Amino acid sequence: MVKAKKYFTLILIASVLLFAFIYYANSIGNIRKKINKKIPFVNLKLEKGIVSFDKNGDFIKNGETSGLPEIKTQGENFKKHYDAIRELSFVFPLIQDLLNREDLKLLLDLDKDEILVEGNGFKALIGRKNIKRRIENVITLIHREKVSGFIDASFDSMMVIEK
Repeated sequence: MVKAKKYFTLILIASVLLFAFIYYANSIGNIRKKINKKIPFVNLKLEKGIVSFDKNGDFIKNGETSGLPEIKTQGENFKKHYDAIRELSFVFPLIQDLLNREDLKLLLDLDKDEILVEGNGFKALIGRKNIKRRIENVITLIHREKVSGFIDASFDSMMVIEK
């Protein structure tokens, strides 16, 4: 009788551990599926290291469009910089008309952790916060002054590096 209780206890413990392992494995698999649905480019291997997505946040292959944000990075860095990519995808619909009207191009360089705006002969460094306001400030500056070179607009006060 004592042996039967020990075996029963061991079988019960083993079944609980097996159930916990199966539950844990399934929950991780479900999380990965949800992430992959939300971010179609997480496991993407890039040849040239450039990814673009449209106004709806859908992935666009290289060369299919121009004037939309580009993400420059190595393929594995998407996992490390998920927040920056998500931030940009939320902000982009708000600034898309502004960029198109001024013929500007938005660029997210994850390797350097920079957001840049490129236009007629200039490049502007935009901080990761208040992106829309800072882009509007850059546009105001380029309308008032003939700017070429590099503009550092990553802080509230802009600095023209070259003119």
